[in-house]
Amino acid sequence: MKILGIHDGHNASAALLINGKIVAAVSEERFSRKKNDWCYPKKAIEFCIKQGNINSGELDKVVFASFNQSPILQKINRSVTFDVFDFVREQEEHWKPLLLEGKESDFYQRIQKEPKFQLDTYYDLSPLMKDGIIMNDDFSKFREIRKNMVIKHLGVDDNKVSFVNHHTCHAYYAYYASPIREDNVLIVTVDGFGDVENATIFLSTKEGLIEKYRTNQANIGRLYRYMTVLLGMKLLEHEYKVMGLAPYAREKYLKPVLDIFKKTMKIDGINWVYDYKPKDIYFYFQDALKGHRFDNIAGGLQRYTEELIVQWVKNSMKEFNCNKLVFSGGVAMNVKVNKCISQIDNLDYFFVPPSGGDESLSMGAVYYEAENMLRNYNLEEIKCLNDAYLGPEFSDEEVKKVLEDKKIFSKYKIIENPSPDTIADFLVRGKIIGRCWGRMEFGARSLGNRSIMANPSKWENVGIINNKIKFRDFWMPFTPSILNSRANDYLENPKNLSAPFMTIAFDTKELAKEHIPAAIHPADFTVRPQIIDRKANPEYYDIIKAFENKTGIGVILNTSLNLHGEPIVCSPEDAVYTFENSQLDMVLIGKYLIMRDEK
Repeated sequence: MKILGIHDGHNASAALLINGKIVAAVSEERFSRKKNDWCYPKKAIEFCIKQGNINSGELDKVVFASFNQSPILQKINRSVTFDVFDFVREQEEHWKPLLLEGKESDFYQRIQKEPKFQLDTYYDLSPLMKDGIIMNDDFSKFREIRKNMVIKHLGVDDNKVSFVNHHTCHAYYAYYASPIREDNVLIVTVDGFGDVENATIFLSTKEGLIEKYRTNQANIGRLYRYMTVLLGMKLLEHEYKVMGLAPYAREKYLKPVLDIFKKTMKIDGINWVYDYKPKDIYFYFQDALKGHRFDNIAGGLQRYTEELIVQWVKNSMKEFNCNKLVFSGGVAMNVKVNKCISQIDNLDYFFVPPSGGDESLSMGAVYYEAENMLRNYNLEEIKCLNDAYLGPEFSDEEVKKVLEDKKIFSKYKIIENPSPDTIADFLVRGKIIGRCWGRMEFGARSLGNRSIMANPSKWENVGIINNKIKFRDFWMPFTPSILNSRANDYLENPKNLSAPFMTIAFDTKELAKEHIPAAIHPADFTVRPQIIDRKANPEYYDIIKAFENKTGIGVILNTSLNLHGEPIVCSPEDAVYTFENSQLDMVLIGKYLIMRDEK
């Protein structure tokens, strides 16, 4: 059983499943170096096939996630080319005329003529074009173009290519990535939009997943998107910054904002309904929130999101008599929402897989097809994700060649094969160290192999990393990687939930505030931890263990190895570029620890 999954929308990706196990998964952005690249993921596909040590002729199925993709947004690569001002312009010149004034909009036709948006694409979009412009989103014709592309690229038979619904992919990823294989597990998905819906409920059975509910009225993900733009941040990318800003709001000023949101969408049983449904979310709240400060808007939005999702989950648990839950979709990337869900009294099991945004749709697609193929056999043959290290790795010889080509050996001091003890010594001394080692993690959160490491006890490291390396917003917190043996010392986790993928936030104990001030949120003292078991990543675990032996602190600060606005580092070339264009003290690339001269 060899199944290739393809997601060719926002943050395009590919995944390969062989005999029930995902052996490779990666986003195209890691190769193209275009953040959230919206394209046919050609390089990601080729990596997966190479990593699986197969040829494309051996594939049993190729599965596209999502029936309906926009050829217009594909052509202009909206995730990459739009900045905040373009998203504001889209609201003013497209949605306002269309939804509020009852006029036709030619916004997308006009911008296709602008040089900024005239992009090359793997897809042959000419059948949809007139005078070089795509006039409308013909999903059916574009589906044929997508299918023909993969047939041409991989040489697979027409009857091997299929399509799966967007939210079905989210649901299958949530369940089959999880370690649990039981009847009556509640599977919920929520996002901005995909294949006409934005939320679903499924239940697990011995025969596979059964759909129980599907709606296009759960507009909380879409609301969060547009509030991100209203706050001057980039839609489809900076929603996490709004979440990070929210804890700075004070209750006194947050509540009036929350009351404004509550006048619109609410939960009735398992249904999303409205007391008042605005014609357009963006312009309605632009007017309704005038005079309210940015932090209070973020705080009110976050609270509203938490209350709605928790009420919906509680009602769904009651409706279907479930006490075990898995969750995916773009809203599942909100770790504070996940924290609130985890605290529901009668919830006994809760799992959020790594990076449940659209980048994971390719994995959901292969899980869906695997269930179809095994439906009359044993579904336990579909293996969970024990870890997220599913991307490329590089040999010592490949790394050495890059370092020679970049003249790194002559420019910097190098230590070969540094021990965990040596690296821990540098961390104790306050050095900020990048790590590009082993297989790259899948998704938005670095889990040690493409990470920046620092001493979490030194508060000044927050400013150093923000100002000299990451160049990011001052209010954003950093996160901890915590030895599993020490998690109970630092986290309030009475249900002993597993949290290996930085997908759930937790309150912290007093010892965390003492030991790891640089790796907790300074406003509400929560953390989004990676609780690490040695089996998942022994080399990274050993660095943290060596640091604990020297300091008594079983944690290191971990943030992604990248410059602000760029994809996480993939290759040795990327790691060298990041090192030389920041003020990282050191970077470990394979077996080579590269360091600047100490002054």
